[in-house]
Amino acid sequence: MDDLRQKKIDEIDNLLLKYGKRLVGLCIKKTHGCEEEVRDLVQDIMLNACMQRDDLPDGERERERWIFSLARTELFKHNQRKRHRAKFSLITPSHEPATDLENHLMEYAEGVLNDSELQILQLKIDGYTYNEIGAKVGKSGDTLRKQMAKIIVKIRKYHNIKTKYENEETTD
Repeated sequence: MDDLRQKKIDEIDNLLLKYGKRLVGLCIKKTHGCEEEVRDLVQDIMLNACMQRDDLPDGERERERWIFSLARTELFKHNQRKRHRAKFSLITPSHEPATDLENHLMEYAEGVLNDSELQILQLKIDGYTYNEIGAKVGKSGDTLRKQMAKIIVKIRKYHNIKTKYENEETTD
């Protein structure tokens, strides 16, 4: 059994050696050349390939499709995470540096949110998915997505923070 697993990992190594440059090129294209993001993405693709080694198809063409399918999935997840970070940045006023965004966000939330909302926000900042948070607090992921949108609106209203688009409307 261990020999079979090692053989699969060796085959994945060969795939990554064969298609590595194309994978890096794809990641560079999709991240607009951000070297740190590319490194993280390629590592995540390799990790997923190793974790899903039992799904490795037999034919060479199928293997190529398989590895690039994993890459597209990782790129999709990466873009989702970027969108969530962008949502949180809407809360921070434009005059403040976004270097310590999480601390600012929790400072803005103090005294505005109740304990369960604070817990949800902290778990999301810590990188948990909505489904993982849902398992902890006993709610569905969809419910938590809606609740997070309401949390953000609540913080922004309390602190009278306008989005970029709201600021543009008031200047016209």
